[in-house]
Amino acid sequence: MSLRAILLGRESGLPLDFSGRTEVNNASWTMWGGAEACEIWLAGATLEEAQGLLGAGVELTNGMGRVTWRGYVEAAVERASAGTREISLEALVNRARVSYAERLPNGSPGERQLTDWAEDRLSQAVFGIRERVARMGELSREDAETWRDALLRANAWPSIQLVDKAKVRILAGRQGGTERRVSTPGTWLRCKGWMQSLARKTWEAGQGSIGHAAALNAMLGLGEGNQNSLLAQPFTLTEETTLVGTSARPRKMNGATDDLQAQLRADAGGEPGIPILASATLPAESVELDHYGWARGDFLVPVRLAAGQYWLVLGRSNPNGSGFHRLGADASLGYTTGSALAFDAQAQRWISPGVEADLLFRVWKVENSAEILAKAVMSLEDGICGASLEMEGVPLYDWDGSGKDCLDVAREMLALGSVDGKPLRATVEEGRVLRVSEVLAEETAARLDRAGQLWDLASAPLEEGVLPVGEWVEVEGAGRLLIRSAGFADGQAWIAGK
Repeated sequence: MSLRAILLGRESGLPLDFSGRTEVNNASWTMWGGAEACEIWLAGATLEEAQGLLGAGVELTNGMGRVTWRGYVEAAVERASAGTREISLEALVNRARVSYAERLPNGSPGERQLTDWAEDRLSQAVFGIRERVARMGELSREDAETWRDALLRANAWPSIQLVDKAKVRILAGRQGGTERRVSTPGTWLRCKGWMQSLARKTWEAGQGSIGHAAALNAMLGLGEGNQNSLLAQPFTLTEETTLVGTSARPRKMNGATDDLQAQLRADAGGEPGIPILASATLPAESVELDHYGWARGDFLVPVRLAAGQYWLVLGRSNPNGSGFHRLGADASLGYTTGSALAFDAQAQRWISPGVEADLLFRVWKVENSAEILAKAVMSLEDGICGASLEMEGVPLYDWDGSGKDCLDVAREMLALGSVDGKPLRATVEEGRVLRVSEVLAEETAARLDRAGQLWDLASAPLEEGVLPVGEWVEVEGAGRLLIRSAGFADGQAWIAGK
């Protein structure tokens, strides 16, 4: 298979003049993103010259001029008898933050926190935004910010590195293999498909819930006297949302044994209204005696609410029972929607709970795999530029993508298939638009004979560089196969399916 490589200007997007100097060594495709990887030999180029191609667009075309692979240059590798040198964007970080366990002034460990982002704007202007969240152990905020800044300084710009030969994976070329490449001046370009660009962006944690999960630095009493018979925390829905449950951070005090009751209420002039929209029980056995752990309750029936402001109201199942409860809160007032209120049972009105603070809470919502996929794709300011989703997503309860990048999230959503159980295929098309569609069981795209040759349904060879990835193939003597990945290396095509 002989495909032609076209290199595109990083900023202009126009073809660069490398006529006769490029040779495609291998390429691969997957059903969840189309173009995956390829390696190109750039004859006569030094590593210093190839450095300017990092991030440049790449298109592979066949003899008919059809673009069959779209992506970008991720790394350049120069192999010589003196050793192997490489410059790569794979470890580049120009937007960094640190996740750490906060060390409190009294020496005890606090909640896991995130620093603010630190950014190198110039690097972002050249290479696009590439994020990393470094997970650390117990640190003070100042130490965490020091680690974050050091991470950014060390990785904001690519640099030429000497590489252990054993760690460099370059497949043999068709005309003399690796030995010819060592003796012939030139550089390898290692490229990735545009779908891979989603790995540059971290998934914003907590998108499976709405709430406030900051460091616990205050406690509010619940049932500790008439003035705190209920506690309430406001929150805002920015769009119509289905909610399935809620969590808080309670602790039993003085022998309390009863459950906690949670309610959702609409806002009524800056305080909870009277009608109850949904209710849940936080069982007593889920509430700790010696610390403020997360306790959860599910609504009896999921409730779909319009955009607007609402209140989470918490109370005791037995207000006259022994002891009382305390709820974890944040006195730094980092939750911008508003602070907690307490209900004075004697005066029958909502008042300040005595300490101005935000309750620590989550309200869990139903997500949809198609909506999550769209968010993952459109989170990137460069790379993939749009999405066309020709499918209906799967409902997801309590899904949370914390600790994942957007590529991980996108693949997870694609793996779920459509709501009616059909597998999905995704390709990045012209304009860097991700197109997602269902794979229909009744459609067969090609035939694979016993000799390993692929044919179209008219018994003609498949068009060069157009492999039936994400499509059904009739395998002679063995039934049908859904092709999940395919490619070629050293002049030989390969396919993998299920």
